[in-house]
Amino acid sequence: MVEKPELSIMEALKESKEMMSGYKMDYFVFMLSFIGHYLLTAITFGIWGLYFGPLFVVADTNYYLHLKKIRTEAAAVKEVKAEVVE
Repeated sequence: MVEKPELSIMEALKESKEMMSGYKMDYFVFMLSFIGHYLLTAITFGIWGLYFGPLFVVADTNYYLHLKKIRTEAAAVKEVKAEVVE
């Protein structure tokens, strides 16, 4: 909604669902890769979270940017194919 403030909530949710289509298992595995960090944060009573929190936010943001790039490239390929057909 930050990138496209003109979207309604339902449109934003629909776009998010479309973006994650086919990548839900990848995202689940991506989240599982941080399980050690979550455990370490619990063991250290949150002290490890001071390091892990920003790391997780950056990793999650990069995952979103990667999906956004894939979607943009797929749309460009679809556009080129449509031009070739015409």
